[in-house]
Amino acid sequence: MTTHFTPYRNSLLATLPSLFLFTLAHSTFGQGSFDVTVNTEETVYCFGDNMVGYVLTVDDPTYPIVINWSGQSAVAANDEDEYEQHRYRTVSGSGWMDQQGATVTNGNGQVKSDWAQPYVIEPPGFWEFYAEHYPYAPGGQIHGTAVMSETYSIWFDAPGYTWLSPPCPFGTPATCYGDWRVNNVPPGTVIYASGNNGCGGDWDMPLTIGPPCVLPAIQFVDVEGSCSNAPTGQITVAVAAVAGQWSACSTARLQRRNATTGSGWSSLGPNVNAGALATLAQVPAGSWWVRAYAGPYVVGDSILVEVPSVGGTCGRAVGRAWLDENTNCSFNFNETPLVNAVIEVLPGPVYTSTWGGGWTTSLVLGTGSYTATMSHPQAQAICGADPLSFNITGATQVTNVQFPAEATTPMDLRLAMTSGTARPGFEYRVNFFTENLGPLPTGAWTLTAEFEPVLQFVSGLPSDGLSVQGNTLTWQLPSMNAYGARSINAYFQVPADVGLLGSTVTVSALAETTNADGDLSNNSASVQRTITGAYDPNDKLARTSSGGIAQWIPGQDQWVDYTIRFQNTGSDTAFNVLIIDTLPPQLDPASLDVLGASHPFQWMIKGSGILKFAFPGILLPDSNVNEPLSHSLVSFRIRMRDGFMTEPGDEVVNIANIYFDFNPPIITEPCVLTVPYPGEQVLLDAQVFLSGVYNTGSGLMRDDLRAQGLLPTSEPYSALGYSFQGGGGEQVLPAVLAQTGPTAIVDWVVVELRPAVAPDVVAYSRAALLRRDGRVVDVDGTSPVAITAVSSSYLVGLQHRNHLPVLFDLDLFFQPAESEDATAVDFTDPAAQVFGVEAQQGMGGVMALWPGDVDFNGIVKYTGADNDRDAVLIAVGGNPPTNVVNGVYSGADVNMDGDVRYTGTGNDRDIILQAIGGTVPTAVRTEQIP
Repeated sequence: MTTHFTPYRNSLLATLPSLFLFTLAHSTFGQGSFDVTVNTEETVYCFGDNMVGYVLTVDDPTYPIVINWSGQSAVAANDEDEYEQHRYRTVSGSGWMDQQGATVTNGNGQVKSDWAQPYVIEPPGFWEFYAEHYPYAPGGQIHGTAVMSETYSIWFDAPGYTWLSPPCPFGTPATCYGDWRVNNVPPGTVIYASGNNGCGGDWDMPLTIGPPCVLPAIQFVDVEGSCSNAPTGQITVAVAAVAGQWSACSTARLQRRNATTGSGWSSLGPNVNAGALATLAQVPAGSWWVRAYAGPYVVGDSILVEVPSVGGTCGRAVGRAWLDENTNCSFNFNETPLVNAVIEVLPGPVYTSTWGGGWTTSLVLGTGSYTATMSHPQAQAICGADPLSFNITGATQVTNVQFPAEATTPMDLRLAMTSGTARPGFEYRVNFFTENLGPLPTGAWTLTAEFEPVLQFVSGLPSDGLSVQGNTLTWQLPSMNAYGARSINAYFQVPADVGLLGSTVTVSALAETTNADGDLSNNSASVQRTITGAYDPNDKLARTSSGGIAQWIPGQDQWVDYTIRFQNTGSDTAFNVLIIDTLPPQLDPASLDVLGASHPFQWMIKGSGILKFAFPGILLPDSNVNEPLSHSLVSFRIRMRDGFMTEPGDEVVNIANIYFDFNPPIITEPCVLTVPYPGEQVLLDAQVFLSGVYNTGSGLMRDDLRAQGLLPTSEPYSALGYSFQGGGGEQVLPAVLAQTGPTAIVDWVVVELRPAVAPDVVAYSRAALLRRDGRVVDVDGTSPVAITAVSSSYLVGLQHRNHLPVLFDLDLFFQPAESEDATAVDFTDPAAQVFGVEAQQGMGGVMALWPGDVDFNGIVKYTGADNDRDAVLIAVGGNPPTNVVNGVYSGADVNMDGDVRYTGTGNDRDIILQAIGGTVPTAVRTEQIP
């Protein structure tokens, strides 16, 4: 905090008796051609006894001359040097008024004189007076300085003050500094410094004490080893944000100190900026304390970092990538840096990435020859930089590896999506990651998102430019610059309905630009999330390009999207979060494409494939304070290396380590992708009816859920706790759900194969689709269900989420399918041999599954503990029971019309009563499978 006061020449005249009028009087005695003038000097010293300086000017003197100042003896000047010596006159006076004159006689005896009339002597021409205080820690003492130039005297007064340097000597004609200290006073307190320059009174300088400096927390992010021939080590830290107090620290910088020798702190390193990364360079091997520093009175907490020795003779290489617009293969100041490019260095391989200014961090490499290749989603290297050869000689200077590039698409707006966890009664967040992958701006653009009616829209960020109409969100957004990125969030409320468990909600979006977009295939995206109960708040999810979440299909899958989700479930705000993902060897770091995150972040790829995401200054609240805002996530896309994940049984296992500030890491459960064994693909052509939606008149089932857009595009049974054997994660394309008529899709079912010798064991199972005509089909909507199983005799079972299951009690021998051969199983036939007693309900000459198993536990109950009727009541809110929940995909929707009703026409409760017999409400109907 600094307060300045800078008066100029006439600033003190208001305090003086009058303003002088300077008058020149020329008197000529005899003949001659010279003139005499007396005037004050340009610089007047006015302290102490108010000395005044005068200067005599003689035009065209003829030497010798005689100078006679009034009140002094005459002095002869025989040449110019003696004239210069005697032409000045200093007079000491006690007041502001004075008068001085001189006579000059030239060599011919001619005499001329000049007298300065009474006038006011001015104060010094320029002087400065200010007081300041340095950054100080909360509760600490406050140090500062008071400064006055061309001083007479200076002093400082404040409650509990102490001078830390001697006071200014009386009458010193130079700048005076007074260092002071006061005990801690509240911010906003006004104290005063005072000074006098000897020319007109005292000056009081008000100084307002500003807020204390609270340094941000720093968190270790990365370290580079140091060579034996030169200090090449680097330490990178993340810097948190301190809301409302960061500016009081002025400029903060990093410092390091050797932890082994205990030697003093080094000279200041790079500036630290809130919410960013900072790197200490040229650090020798060893243990180092690192801290933030904002002055001698404010230092941050230290962290201990070990810089390893990489041994041998080595050096550093730094890469730079940019769009070489004039194709001269050299960087020009107005050319666009290329960020988020991945650089692969061979031999190794070793990886790094470009960020601010298109630069990479330093790579520490041993002496030798290398090649480097740049990868970017929409740019490629030119000028022979693909790959680029370079050498490391062991010299201490950095080797620059330049990557001039050209854009493969002028402008490409890409949209990616991911989401948090969907739970009944909680907020559900969907993230839209948008990025301009080209060098030209997008122009104004629009993001349109559609969500299912079961979700209640809460808010969107940004809120500017957002309009809401029905279940459609539309953002009108300004142009995005070259290689710009933007994250947009939508927040929904999931109804507090346990009947929604297992159902899937879908949000779809489309990004459209006003300028021409070079690739429209990546402008749309959707995310499906199964509504679950208990969940792991820190997890890692995978989804392949074919939609699989557990399997990698060679020749079909091209890439995999990983999403790392994390939640602060601690007891305080998380200032920094660091995620470290050591990529397994099957994944190709050169193909890395970071899609985005829910909060501002920075990322880097290091070494042989260590991927790091830093969230400096994330300020993630703990779940006890703000549960919805305690969640965050980050997502990236990557491909498999050539030659990996090609054989049955091959798998890639990936985990992430999540660091909240200085806490030990939270390690996610392994995320596993497996190449399935082909076994012997068998085909099943099954037919079944669900009595809850069967119409005896038409002989077809209703497809209300599909018609209302409520059917999930991924199977809902995993979320209900069903354990698949070989299957699970199946998805359907939206085009299949658009089919109408008898072949329209009614719902998802589970197909099971159980060994004939052990019918209580599920050997193979997978999800499939059920059409209105009763056909159970694969996810394409037409084909028989393909199941990977070895040849054997099996019983066939069918499961549905709110109907009782059925098991075909006739062992069928399944063998590899040839052409369109499929094993037929017709559960609708009254003569069909099924397991148990009254396993199905007769309806107009056909058989259908019993309805009413709302909680998917194999029992239909109307009263008693865990009955299905109460589940319907809870789904509508409990009170009043006449409530209706519309537009849902829920197990409580027994008649599958998209609404949950407890009373009235078409209610779901009565179907449960009818299923157990209709007359004895305490009756129970149980599944008829082993």
